[in-house]
Amino acid sequence: MNRIDKVYSALENLDKGEGVITTDIADYLGVSRTNVSNSLNTLHKKGMIFKTGTKPIYYHISEKGSSNLISDNDEPSFVYPKKKKSTLDEFVKLNPSLSTACQQAKAIVLYPPNGMNVLILGETGVGKSMFANYIYNYRKEIKKQNDMSFVVFNCADYASNPQLLLGQLFGVKKGAFTGANESKAGLIEVADGGILFLDEVHRLPPEGQEMFFTFMDNGTYRRLGETDIVRTSKVLIISATTENPESSLLKTFKRRIPMIITLPNLEERTIEERINLISLFIYNEAKKLDKTIRVSVNALRALSCYKCTNNIGQLKSDIQIICASAYADYMTMRKSEIIIDSFKLPKRIQDGLMKNQGHREVWTKFNSPNNRYIDFNSTAQNTLIEKDFSVSIYQTINEITDRLKNTGVSQDELANEIDKEINNYFHGYLNKINSNMMDKDLINMVGDEIYNISKEMIQFAEEKLNKKFSQDIIYSIILHVNNTITGLKTGVNIINDNINQIRLQHRAEFNVALSCVQFLEENLKLIIPIDESAYLTLFFAYNEHSLKDQNVKIFVLAHGNNTATSIADVANSLLNTSIVTGIDAPLDKSPEYVFSSLLNYINEKSISSEILLLVDMGSLMMISQQLEESISIKIKTIPLVSTLHVLEAASKSILGYNLDDIYQSVEKIYDYKISAPQPQIENTKMAILLISVTGEYGNKTITEYLQEMLFFDKKYLEIISVTINNRSFNRYLLKEYQDKYQVLAIVTGGSIQVDEIPQISLEAIFNGEGISILQEVINKEFTYFNIYKTLKNKFDNLNGKELIVDIKNFINNIEKEMFISIESNALIGITLHIVSVISRIKDGTPSPIFDLPVKNNRKHLEFFSFVKEYLKPIQKLENVIFNDDDVHFIVNNILNSSY
Repeated sequence: MNRIDKVYSALENLDKGEGVITTDIADYLGVSRTNVSNSLNTLHKKGMIFKTGTKPIYYHISEKGSSNLISDNDEPSFVYPKKKKSTLDEFVKLNPSLSTACQQAKAIVLYPPNGMNVLILGETGVGKSMFANYIYNYRKEIKKQNDMSFVVFNCADYASNPQLLLGQLFGVKKGAFTGANESKAGLIEVADGGILFLDEVHRLPPEGQEMFFTFMDNGTYRRLGETDIVRTSKVLIISATTENPESSLLKTFKRRIPMIITLPNLEERTIEERINLISLFIYNEAKKLDKTIRVSVNALRALSCYKCTNNIGQLKSDIQIICASAYADYMTMRKSEIIIDSFKLPKRIQDGLMKNQGHREVWTKFNSPNNRYIDFNSTAQNTLIEKDFSVSIYQTINEITDRLKNTGVSQDELANEIDKEINNYFHGYLNKINSNMMDKDLINMVGDEIYNISKEMIQFAEEKLNKKFSQDIIYSIILHVNNTITGLKTGVNIINDNINQIRLQHRAEFNVALSCVQFLEENLKLIIPIDESAYLTLFFAYNEHSLKDQNVKIFVLAHGNNTATSIADVANSLLNTSIVTGIDAPLDKSPEYVFSSLLNYINEKSISSEILLLVDMGSLMMISQQLEESISIKIKTIPLVSTLHVLEAASKSILGYNLDDIYQSVEKIYDYKISAPQPQIENTKMAILLISVTGEYGNKTITEYLQEMLFFDKKYLEIISVTINNRSFNRYLLKEYQDKYQVLAIVTGGSIQVDEIPQISLEAIFNGEGISILQEVINKEFTYFNIYKTLKNKFDNLNGKELIVDIKNFINNIEKEMFISIESNALIGITLHIVSVISRIKDGTPSPIFDLPVKNNRKHLEFFSFVKEYLKPIQKLENVIFNDDDVHFIVNNILNSSY
């Protein structure tokens, strides 16, 4: 049993449901903590374990049961445990805007040893009680305890009688007050081992909040009137309020609630979520009646868009009243069925049809067979939304990962399936575009804003790439952008593990895509991961002629009576194409027979495009040379064919890749790697210091101007106003801010003796030049931040954050030494290359030879020594040695991307 197997086995033995820390496992095995930590990280990335807490981190087995971990290799041969979807996972599928809240809910349940108390905030009717129930159900599933108690108490019910309220919660000793004729257990006692949900907790009197302090601190309490007995109870407290907790709760109470979950109101949730809620509520009414309820599409549109002042609670109540009215018409024989028409709705709900934006968004989404009514019955809940363009590639990738992991496939097979799905995604967009589609149809789908911004972005890309996209490509890009933006707003994680490969294959398109992502960010005020550039690149690089008969032709040649044709049939069926042709080589036939069969086929079909031969072994390897002599077509051959190779080649051919690109892609089919999304890095917040003597009001005006003119994410960057009056701003004062922030720049009306931080004068700010400089500083820092988020899934064998810091220092040193400035987009290419070189060296992959005539260029050679010197810290950190070709390539990148 190797080390990782032993660590997993130790965790399995030690985990009693509350998790295990690294030190416990190290002590148990008698090995170093560092080795255990590395093994735990590997297990976590494989999905075999999960972790909770921060300091210390507790590790848990993902699913008890057989794991088949024993292996003679350095890595265990995992069989992924089948993991049942939790109620929270199912809930978030239909409520993506609550994905963050659901992640918080999981955290509070899993937090050792007994969970974490939580406060749920939200307006009346947003579903706080319902969400508390989901937390309860999730805790039951995790603890595998079906009889766990869930006690609900509304503090408002006894708000006028504090003594009675406290008695209900903590219990009463006989004779404690007038009317206390017997001792009685409180709800804290009843809920022992489960959850106590305190609704409208702001109505809890101060003395009640004070009594909770002791209980939340150490789990002890006394019944009212008791002085000699101290009781204990293990209860997870979920509290909820519609009020501002700053004004309604004692600070000492709030400090004992470490987690706050804020639920959005109905207006803040997506139109799809609202439709799903409508479907659920009508289905529930049909189930109660055990009858079919028919609802007109116009009535559903009205319900989807009308103003719900009291949120989900009002929506549910309105639907119940509407269904009751329709049922009354049916029972009194006024109608022959239970039917809901828009003209029968209350006027305030009918007004929803007049909301054009919402109406337009919903108009094409309802999935109705006859376009007039949708039937809800008691047996199955309806799917009201067509999934045509609403399912994004990111969701698809997640679903493929979940599905295939449970089958025990290797990481390489999983990566190949995902890569195939990405390729199908782009080609699929073209197939889905209706040739009769018009701009107005597309605007109805995505809305004016996305349509106009996307069109402007596409025009920019056409100018930069000097090409015109077809209408199909343009519509596909617009739909893709809409899916991406929708996904980001609902918490979808965008990952493209092949970003560096795509960057190298399509350099021009990738650079334009980077600029397009920045354009989308600035216009939509949204932070978009760098990975999205790779997806846009594939659209920009799509070979328009691939829709004709210019695709690379894929031929499978294999020994046996039907081996090759069977593989070809499988690939064509899976990809819905006919691009793969199988040529069988029966064992009793000579190689000349196979060659003749292939040549005849090519001539009969008048094939003129490039050809990739995928052969199994032996003499078939020599056919390509004979074939090239017979026909003037470029041909390449790859041996040891498998179905995966054929799928990879065919999917790339469908997308219009050339022969060389397909050949390289198929050769590297087993080099792909997929990592599970990692938690966001903990970064020191960035800051821009505004140092002025203009006083508080003047600084406020300048700060607001900077916030309006600059584009940045306020979660990570803050503009801090520093009024110095009679004091001078010096290094010591600066250090106070540097201890808390990463100071990017200083904006000042004077001059400050600090060389290492860029200074921009107020004059430059107001004439526009300073804004451009400051924006470039911000862009560079956010580029590094985004690079880290993009690459953190590739850090299996690298030092992660420290490496990015070293690369940043390397580029800063080069800029100073060479008196150049490197654009933000170029930073990505340089960083990706350095990371890929390190990864290649550590994996033992041979170094490619770069054909760079610039090696003899005087300027290139002069910079070579600087670059080689400043790369030393990176090489030392990662314990690798760059060869001269690697350094030359980096120099070439820097010189080509500097100004």
